[in-house]
Amino acid sequence: MASSPRGARVSARRLCRSAILPLVVADVVLAVMVDSVQRGMGVFGVVGKLSGMGRSEAVERIGLNVPAITAGFLEAEYHKVEVVQQTGSTNTDLLDAVRGGEVDADLVALLAEEQTAGRGRLGRSWGAPPRSQIIMSVAAEVTGVHGDLLGLLPLLAGLAVRAALVEVLGQPAGPVVGLKWPNDVLLGGLKVGGILVELAQHRPVAVIGIGVNYDLLPEELPVEHATSLCLQPAGAMPTRTEVTLAIARHLAAELQRWRALGGAPEVVLPRYRLACVSLGADVRAGDTVGRAEDVARNGGLVVRTAAGPVTVVSGEVVHQFGVLGRAGCADG
Repeated sequence: MASSPRGARVSARRLCRSAILPLVVADVVLAVMVDSVQRGMGVFGVVGKLSGMGRSEAVERIGLNVPAITAGFLEAEYHKVEVVQQTGSTNTDLLDAVRGGEVDADLVALLAEEQTAGRGRLGRSWGAPPRSQIIMSVAAEVTGVHGDLLGLLPLLAGLAVRAALVEVLGQPAGPVVGLKWPNDVLLGGLKVGGILVELAQHRPVAVIGIGVNYDLLPEELPVEHATSLCLQPAGAMPTRTEVTLAIARHLAAELQRWRALGGAPEVVLPRYRLACVSLGADVRAGDTVGRAEDVARNGGLVVRTAAGPVTVVSGEVVHQFGVLGRAGCADG
């Protein structure tokens, strides 16, 4: 039987209690919980705080509600969705399926509870405990979109993830959700998710990979400037299934509109410029150093250097420490 959102949230609260109570004696637990609630941390924030006080107990994480995922994706006009327990990389699997002719429809999604060889930009590898993240890849046809405009896809996907998080976290009351050019999603100034877009060879299909940290604890985070949804101050924590479905809905809607207009930059750029924390920050991209001042029509980042404007279309962009972008975020 499919569990209700309320039931899932109750299970999440029970999960937290079972995870934190063995850590310390009851009076310390009570003191920390009272202090944390007063600070507006929420129950998942309590778990994160307690985990730093002593040994971290194994957390029992809840799997995706597969019937709800299937129904929700089909309602959002995906042609197919599959959830697997474990794989090396959802992007690799879906790309191989596209190239091998196994995927012959638009909007086909592959979700995994765990990736053992997840890939980020510049060939970086990453992983996390099972059921601690949202891991999904979507194959989307890009017929009719000029090749020069495909660089807008990571920005478009970022807007979709941002809109989904704003929806499920109850913005604008919650932490600020921003986008760091070209593929990072930030929550409260820390990286909560990333996007990897890859094109299939010899076919007009893009595979959009999305990863979002859901309930990683502080000691499980890959880098110090990362976070997860559960570590941010919030009210009722949405379930992982609810977050996944919100991302799927917003991504499908963004793709349909953008492709219907031939990949028009006007669909993406005005909103992306407002959400992009890189704009206004001093940045470094390889040998290019200067202030990020705009996003070009092809999705590239326009950097004002001492020698004039330079458009960066790929590579690593680092925000210079001590300099804040328009959303007040300094990061690497």
